[in-house]
Amino acid sequence: MTPIKRRARLLIKDKNGEISAFHGKKPVGGINYVLVPGIRGEKSQARISVLGVDEEHQRKGIATQLFENLEKKVDEVVVLDIKPNTILAKMLIQRGYKIRKDEEGYWAIKEKK
Repeated sequence: MTPIKRRARLLIKDKNGEISAFHGKKPVGGINYVLVPGIRGEKSQARISVLGVDEEHQRKGIATQLFENLEKKVDEVVVLDIKPNTILAKMLIQRGYKIRKDEEGYWAIKEKK
C-alpha cells in the first residue's frame, strides 16, 4: 500500500477496492468499493458498499478525506444503501452528490463535471 495523503497526523492508504484512514498505526476509517472501468466512452465508476469511521474519530473530516481520494480516481462515485436525513446524506449533498431513490432504496451519485 502506498501512502496517499497526510493531514493532521492522519494517513490515508489506498489499495484497489479499499481506502483506509489511520491515526498512527490504528485504523480509524475506511471505504470499500468496486471499481467499474469505463469502456467505449462510458464513465468509470466507483460503487461504495461500505463506509465507516471509528466513533471517537467521527466529525473530524476523515470521511471527507476518504471521499476526496476516491473521487480523484473515477468519473462517478455511487454510494449504495444510504438513509436520508443522516450525517452521511448531509455530507454527500454538501459534496455535490444527488440523492436518488429506486425500488431498492436510497443511493447517491456524484459525477465529475
